[in-house]
Formats: sequence, C-alpha cells, structure tokens
Amino acid sequence: MTKPSRQAACYTNSLVRRFKRQYRLYQHTRQYKISTTALTDKKSSKKAKSRARAILKQTQEEYGFTRPAFEAASSELCGGWLKDRLYSMVRQKVAADCWRAFSTLLGGKGKEVKYRGFHDKEAALQNKWNQGPFRYDNGYFIIGKLTIPVEFPKHDPYVEACMAHRVKYCSLSRYEIRGKTRYQLLLYLEGFAPVKVTKDGEFKHPIAPGEEVGIDIGTQTIAISSRNGVWAGVLASELGDVQSLENKINCLNRAMDRSRRATNPWAFREDGQVIPAVELPPEHRNRYGRHDWHESNHYAAMKARRKELYRKRAAIRRQSHWLLIQRIVSLGTVIHVEKMNFNTLAKRAKQTKKSARTGRCLSKKRFGHSIANRAPAMLIEMLGNKVAALGGTLYKSNPWEIKASQVDHQTREYTKKSLSQRFHYLKDGTAIQRDYYSAFIEQHVDEENNIVNFEACARDFPGFYKMYQADYARLAALNGYLPTSMGIK
Repeated sequence: MTKPSRQAACYTNSLVRRFKRQYRLYQHTRQYKISTTALTDKKSSKKAKSRARAILKQTQEEYGFTRPAFEAASSELCGGWLKDRLYSMVRQKVAADCWRAFSTLLGGKGKEVKYRGFHDKEAALQNKWNQGPFRYDNGYFIIGKLTIPVEFPKHDPYVEACMAHRVKYCSLSRYEIRGKTRYQLLLYLEGFAPVKVTKDGEFKHPIAPGEEVGIDIGTQTIAISSRNGVWAGVLASELGDVQSLENKINCLNRAMDRSRRATNPWAFREDGQVIPAVELPPEHRNRYGRHDWHESNHYAAMKARRKELYRKRAAIRRQSHWLLIQRIVSLGTVIHVEKMNFNTLAKRAKQTKKSARTGRCLSKKRFGHSIANRAPAMLIEMLGNKVAALGGTLYKSNPWEIKASQVDHQTREYTKKSLSQRFHYLKDGTAIQRDYYSAFIEQHVDEENNIVNFEACARDFPGFYKMYQADYARLAALNGYLPTSMGIK
C-alpha cells in the first residue's frame, strides 16, 4: 500500500519541477514585467489594468498554464519506472491538483508551489470514476492487482442508508496516527446525504428550516442569535479547548530549538543568531547550498510528538466545528454573518509604530495564532455547505454598510466604538455584551436592500434580551477558557 503513495508523490514532484521551470521562463517575459507593473501602479486606469490582465492570461496560455496542458503533461511524464504504475484517471486527478496549486500562484495568492513529501496527506490518490484498477466494488477496494476488504461500522443504520446510493468514485488517503500508518478510503456517493435518526425514528440533530440566525464571529469567539435561542462561546471548544494543545506545542518548539542549538553549535553566533548559509564552510552545507542540520534521536522523537499534537489539534478543531454547526442549524437555516477577511487579520502589520510611553517599537503581531487555532474561516465554509445541503442560505453582509457593532436599533444612529469597549449601551440604559448585540443586528439584516430592519429589531428585542441574560449568566459561571476580549471575566 505504500508504493502507490510514493509513486503519486514522485509523479507530483515531476509535474511541479517541470512547471516551475515554465513559471521562471514566464516571469522573465517582457509581457509579464510590463503587465505586473501596470497592475501594481496605483495611477493605472481600470482600462489599462484590464488590458494587462488579458495580456497575462494570454501569456500564461502560451507557456502551458492551462488545465488541459497539465493533463497532457501528465501522460508525457509517465515514463520510466512510473510507466503503467498509476491509473490514467488517477494521473489526471494528480495533474488537476497540481494545476490548482499553480493557478493559485498565478492569481497572486501564493508565494511558491512546494514539492510533496511521502508523508503528506495531500498526496491522496483519487479516481475520476468508479472503474478501472482503482475502484470500490461490493465491499472491496481494488487497486492494481490488490483486492483489499473495506471495514465499515457494524450495525449502523446511517452507513447502511448511505451505501444504498451509487458510488461515483473513491479516494485513498494515508495518515500517521500515534506512530502507526493508517489508510482511509473515502467513497463519494450520488445524491444527498441521508438524515440521521434515532431508534424511535426522530431526528438525531433537530433542524429549524427557514428560521433567521445572526452570527457575529471573531478570531476566537462566536455569538449566535435567533428567535429560538441565543448562545456565545469560544470557537473549537466543543470537545475541549485546543489552547492546552497549543501550549504543549510551544513547549516542544522551545525544547527542539535548544536541542538543535546544542547539536549544531557551528550554525549560531555568540548572540544566538543563525549564521547565513553563504558564510558557512562547505562541510556544513548540503548539496543545495543550505544548512546541513543534524538531528539527534531526542530531537526526532520530539518532532514526532509535535506532529501528533498537530494532528490532534486539527481533528478536535474540525469535530468541534461540526458540533457547533449542528447547534446553529437547530436554531435556523437562513444564516446572516458579517463578511470578514481572516487572511488579512492573520498577517503581521506593515506599519511600524512606537509606544508613546516607552519609545520602543510596538509588536507587529496581530491574530495569526488565534486564527490558526480556532479556524473561523473554515467554520463559515463548512456552515455554508451544510446550510446549502439543507435548502437554506448563508448571507454575507457588507460590514461597511451594516455596521452591526456601531448601530443602536432604538435611536437608529451609528456610534463608533473602540475594540476595548465590550458593552453596548442602548438609549434607555440597557447594557448588552457587544458580540451578542452584533449577532442580534445581523439576524435582522434585510439582504435585498442591504439595510437593518429596525421594526423587526424592536419587535424581537424583549425576547432576545431574556435569552441573552440567561446565556450571559452561563458564560459568567463557566470555568473554562474565555478570552479577555469578551469582557466577561
């Protein structure tokens, strides 16, 4: 089973190596240099930028950056020891994945297309149909000359209902869990997923179709408001907080750094800085001209432990998101959320600022670690797919027009608040935690006119405020982790 994964990784790297050369040639063209200059120039007109994009697209096609060109190259590169080892449809899927990575790079959203290692789970094998020497057939997985029985959960009515649908195609993934290699077969079935029910025939996870739900999501927290309930909490905390795993990872990172410094004293200056590779003697550089790092057995063991912690954190985060999505759809399937660009929030600040009190430069760190641990963008993407499968809709409102954190539904006026102000005070003196109130405003956004329905806000506010008080008391009595940004603890 290890051979197909290794073959796919080698095949992917062959494609990446070939098109990296094409990309370097593409970057040296006159069309590329002139067009990128026009696109980055703030004084360029819209017509000039549109013309530059058209020239770039034409140049990319000339250098083979199209999906058909990648699939054609997949057949050309499948020679030597790789010949007849990978099914043609599997090769085309690998080529499509490689094209997707380069299209992201060409779109300006990436820096480099990296090679894939043998242990990368992204190097999964996937067919384009359930035929040929890579298919699922009546309880068995057939890959080449191997026929492997597939294990399913026993006596599970949901699995039985799923397997009543036709298998369109399948994919094979390779994982390393607690030091052991595991293989997972994913079956892609035709139609819609069945609804889980209990032994009594009732829905296992209740759904409120057609009900409006407002969501205020941040880098670590989320607040939910609807007529059926109000809830707020920390992201990725349904199965235990991922912050404890992050603390363990940080401890391992510091221990690994100490081990690397002790094993490779030649790579560091007296002040602790890393010596650039160009200043090192040849015996301390590898064949690529980089640092020839030596890893001790202790360092390798810590590296394996850290990899397992990363896997656990990702699994807990994804499962916690699914539990939170079940909570949301139980309140409604018409979701209103503020449109946010979490990629921008994760980046370091560009402008250098100094403290007025100490005169020192302030840190440029923003919300990178919080977003990496809590994955708010992944939650919104998963929620949109789930709501669409249930026949609902997810709306993303414009924050510059709605201004949910600034508006007062009683006075219909907008007052800008600082991030440190965590409570909103209405005209009558009622105090509401800021995240709860923003979710309440999002719940009553008229998406057609892109305005807040103040009449509906006045009608639903008394019921919302009672539910808010109960849930706020629950959060105040909670013993778990709550960020100080919520202003509750």
